Amino acid sequence: MNRISRISLLASVLAVSTVSARAWAQDEDPPAPPATIHVSSQSPDVTIGYVTERATAVASNGAVAMGVAWKDVCVAPCQFKLPSGLHELVATGPGYVGRTERFELRPGPNRFVVKPGSSLLRWGGYLLSGAGLTALVTGITFAAMGVTSVDSQGNMTKTTPGWATPLAVAGGIAAGGGIAMVVLSSTSIQREGDSASASRARFLGVGYGGKF
Repeated sequence: MNRISRISLLASVLAVSTVSARAWAQDEDPPAPPATIHVSSQSPDVTIGYVTERATAVASNGAVAMGVAWKDVCVAPCQFKLPSGLHELVATGPGYVGRTERFELRPGPNRFVVKPGSSLLRWGGYLLSGAGLTALVTGITFAAMGVTSVDSQGNMTKTTPGWATPLAVAGGIAAGGGIAMVVLSSTSIQREGDSASASRARFLGVGYGGKF
C-alpha cells in the first residue's frame, strides 16, 4: 500500500468515527434544565440548604443511630439552583427546630415558604409532658393501690389519698399540653399552594450532623 492509499484510508476512518460520535451524541437525552428554588419566610435568620448525605450506624448491642449531613446555601428570602429531581431541603436557624423535607424539584421555578418552629417551645413541651406523665402515673398508682396504715389498735387499713385523683387529672392535662407544645413547635417547609398538613415533619436526624 503506497503512502497516498494509507492517507486516504486514515481519512476515511476519521470521517466514520466523527459521524458515529455525532450520531451517538444525538441519541443521548439532553440534560434537563436546572431547578430554581425560591424560598421565603416571615421569620428572620432562616438558613436554607440541602441534604448531601444520610448515614445509619448500628452498634453491637443493636442500637441504631441515624444522621444527616447538609450544605447551607442562603438565608431566606433567597433563591438558588439545583439539578432537577428529588432533593431534601433543609431549614435551620438560631432558636429554631431544624427540619428536612423531600421534594421533587421541577425544572424552572420552585417556590417554598418556611415557617420555623421554636426550639424553646419544644423543650418546654418535653419537660411539661415528662412531668405530666410522672404525675399521672403516680396519681393512678396511689389511687389504685391506696396507702396502708396501722391504727392504735394494731389494725391495718388501706385508704385512698385524697390527692391521688386530682394529681392524676392534673398530670394528664399537663402531659397533653406538653405534647401539643411539641407538635406546635414543628418547622414546616411548604411548596407554595400545598396545604400545611402535607408538609409535616421529619426532624434533622439524630447521630451526626454537619455542613459540607
